[in-house]
Amino acid sequence: MRNHLFNAFTIVVGNDVSGTVVACGSKVSRVKLGDEVLAFSSGGGNAEYVLVKEDVCAVKPAALSFVEAASLPVVVTTMVMCFEKAQIKSEHKVLIHGGSGGTGSWGVLLAKHYYKCAKVFATCSTKNVSYVQSLGADRVIDYTTEQFEQVCKDENIDVVIDTVGEVCSSSNIFFLLTLVVFAD
Repeated sequence: MRNHLFNAFTIVVGNDVSGTVVACGSKVSRVKLGDEVLAFSSGGGNAEYVLVKEDVCAVKPAALSFVEAASLPVVVTTMVMCFEKAQIKSEHKVLIHGGSGGTGSWGVLLAKHYYKCAKVFATCSTKNVSYVQSLGADRVIDYTTEQFEQVCKDENIDVVIDTVGEVCSSSNIFFLLTLVVFAD
């Protein structure tokens, strides 16, 4: 019983990591010893050392601290997966609920600057409107004063991404042409 309890409490949580490569397998070719990287681990990310596969590892941008870099893998991967699922195209109009959150803000950035979507709508509260505008949203919807259904009703939205989990309802489905993606 004692060994079982001890093992149950030795699990190390965490998925997002960044750090310096201290060892590489013989078949690793994209990173080398001493590289500063960020990665998505399958657990154990809060440990001092973590083992990750090369294909989930990227060189850390020099302008980012290790802490900033470690905040990226899960949120960026989540949004990329949502956009891939939606088969996003540059002519699409996208609505992102929760545009000021960690995942939603990356949704706005990627939709506007990487996928070059025709129009990006994002919801957030009053205090975050200017922040979401600075990310590139074409139309920021302050959910405390506006209803997204009214703002978007004549826009022919192609893709809705709900990073909040409470917003998505039949209202989203009503005006949607393509797909709703839940990113929570």
